[in-house]
Amino acid sequence: MKLFCKGKYHNQPAGLHFDGPGVIDIDEAKAQFLLRDAPENFEPAVEPLTPAPLPKVEGIEEPPVDKMVKAPSRKKGV
Repeated sequence: MKLFCKGKYHNQPAGLHFDGPGVIDIDEAKAQFLLRDAPENFEPAVEPLTPAPLPKVEGIEEPPVDKMVKAPSRKKGV
């Protein structure tokens, strides 16, 4: 389990020493102990949210190049 340590924490009898601030990765039992022993110093680490990938937007395709797009071959008389 990951916990965010807000500051220094030392517990000699339990053999736990952390120099915060930072994220620590410890087992579930020790994490529960730290949250009960020093709730003001530890909180569950929140994983940053990654934005969902945007769907691929298809651009407007170029019109097919054929006779309808070309200039007329002869000019009209006025």
